[in-house]
Amino acid sequence: LSLLTGEPFPNERELEIITRLVGPDREGRYLDLGCSAGLYTRSLSGNLDSGLAAGVDISSSMLREANRRARAIGANPSFVRANAKNLPFFDTSFTGAVCGGTLNEFGDPARVLRETYRVLEPGGRLAVMGILRAGTPRGRRLQRFLSTSGLKFFHPDELESLLDHAGFEPDLPQTYGLVFFAGATRRD
Repeated sequence: LSLLTGEPFPNERELEIITRLVGPDREGRYLDLGCSAGLYTRSLSGNLDSGLAAGVDISSSMLREANRRARAIGANPSFVRANAKNLPFFDTSFTGAVCGGTLNEFGDPARVLRETYRVLEPGGRLAVMGILRAGTPRGRRLQRFLSTSGLKFFHPDELESLLDHAGFEPDLPQTYGLVFFAGATRRD
């Protein structure tokens, strides 16, 4: 993130922001969407007592790596192979959800956010980190190239609209260079 923000941005700072935005309850159930190697899942797991942290990803190899890293530090989250567009969980199963830069990678982020709404309990919190649309000609050219692989980049108003239409009450996003952190609360 240091490259995208233009300032030192270690993982600890990212995790602190995401944790603050989701506000974990020590007995809650938390979902990490597109968990990759499980950074957020491991962090959430460490903030819980009798709660549950579950990471979902479509990639079996990433889930194996996430599980390996969790076990290496003695964490015990759950990992599930699933597509975030069709989560294999009952309605209102989770207290909160987090999503790293994966929101930029989902082919249909609106559907993923609606599905997240479905599995969160009323009042549940969502915390998202992602990449904004570049403001410079050079940055826009690079993002146009990257978008050919399916990546999406958001304008702050677009992000707010996506969250609102999915049933969330969005907080004002925090931005650091091209990186945003957005919190939102599931409406009833």
